[in-house]
Order: sequence, then structure tokens, then C-alpha cells
Amino acid sequence: EIKEDKECFICLHLLKLATVFDLKEEGSRRHLSSIIHQVLCSPTTHEELIESCVHVLSASNDSEVSFLQSISEVLASTIESLDEMNSSNEEKQSQYLRATEILS
Repeated sequence: EIKEDKECFICLHLLKLATVFDLKEEGSRRHLSSIIHQVLCSPTTHEELIESCVHVLSASNDSEVSFLQSISEVLASTIESLDEMNSSNEEKQSQYLRATEILS
């Protein structure tokens, strides 16, 4: 648990740094957005990282419309993965909670 806390702490600080990156170059924005998309869709991502990931995703999009599109893609991926897997009710609830955390 201590190792996980340290990793989460480091990730939170890296995510804070990511919000101040110079993202004028489209390739950099797309790459960062893709990485954050994967992190948000992963069921193993620590819940404390969700809010910071959403902030980074917002910073990596050049308009509110593209940010909302990215968030909707994350939510669709999260819900799609539940439909494809034969998940237990507990796993499904966990993913729905993750979707709610992303939206809040």
C-alpha cells in the first residue's frame, strides 16, 4: 500500500506538470490525449488520479467541443468494455462509479 501511495503521489505531480506543458503542437496534444484516454479507461487506474487526468485531458484539447468529445469517447469505451466482458455485478458497478467520477 505504501508503494501504491508513493506511485499515486508521483503520478499526481506529473499530471499537474502536464497541465502547464506547451501543447501548441498538435501531435503532442494528440499523443498526450491518447495516453490520458488509456489511463482513464483502465480499471486499474487509482481513483485519486481521475480528476487530475480529466484536467490534463481538458488542457490537451484546444476547444471545449473537442474536450467534451474526448470525455464522451472515454465514457463510451468504459461502458463498451463492460458490455463486451462477462463482468460480475461488482465489476460493473466499479466501472459505472468510475464513469461518474469522470463526469464529476
